[in-house]
Amino acid sequence: MHVIYVDVYFAINFLMDFIILVVAKQILNFKGKIEVRTAIRCVIAALFGATYSVIILVLKVKYGVLQILFTWLVVPYIMTGIAFNNRKLSGIKMLTVVYCVTFVLNGVVSMLSSYSFWGKTVAQAKTQEHKKLNVLMLMFGIVIGCLLMKVAVYQMLNKLKIRKNLYNVRIVNGDSKIETVALEDTGNSLREPYKGRPVSVLQYNVIKQILTGNEKCFLIPFKSVGSQNGILTGITVDYMEIKNRDINLKISNPVLGIYKGMFNNDKKYQMLLNSEFILHNSETNQKQIGDCENCNTRSQF
Repeated sequence: MHVIYVDVYFAINFLMDFIILVVAKQILNFKGKIEVRTAIRCVIAALFGATYSVIILVLKVKYGVLQILFTWLVVPYIMTGIAFNNRKLSGIKMLTVVYCVTFVLNGVVSMLSSYSFWGKTVAQAKTQEHKKLNVLMLMFGIVIGCLLMKVAVYQMLNKLKIRKNLYNVRIVNGDSKIETVALEDTGNSLREPYKGRPVSVLQYNVIKQILTGNEKCFLIPFKSVGSQNGILTGITVDYMEIKNRDINLKISNPVLGIYKGMFNNDKKYQMLLNSEFILHNSETNQKQIGDCENCNTRSQF
């Protein structure tokens, strides 16, 4: 005869539901921040789900169409509504994310229970003195699974964000031109100190191909997070074109800062694009911003 402790059953269901909702929130909200109000809503939603599970257990409700409908559709829909309260997201999208998180988390827990020391310990916890250990190890496995999933989700979303913010850039200087890949750096507010023009930063090993030696160079001071103040060498070129699926821009006389290192090890991009160009395009919906007074991109030294 199997003995089921209602309080333990409730606690496990609550913990699982809460973790699933928090991870789903991380996916649905790209910023990845769990606000206090959202955390409270996730707790309330998890309490609702755990209470429903206990009611089904205590009443010994048999599987049927109505029970399956409530368990897999109605209750999860109510839980996501309580947890997220986001009118911009459709119920189908929220449910899909929750189901995907549930599937992955269950897979992680099952893998840990089958192929880890944790799983062997739980399997051996049959005697009365090991019951507490059984529950603790189960919760430990859930937490480990959540941490692994959070790392995986962060990596996935980070790659998607980078891919979304990548642009093909063509830079023309005299008779020479190069093509490279640029990352829109939303934290890049760098401007040259003389006329306040926005600065994009390009690796030296890329731009050296079009340098003629006659460029007028100037110094651009900068400060980055976690480092001391520095100086970049800046130049202007004839123009550059920025393209991706949504944008096709031509910018006259852009200011480029020259960086002698590498931005990333996998060489996915070689340029940090000043986000002002993209923001300006979004606001004005123009194809060319070479004459934009705010950017002053037509000014020359």
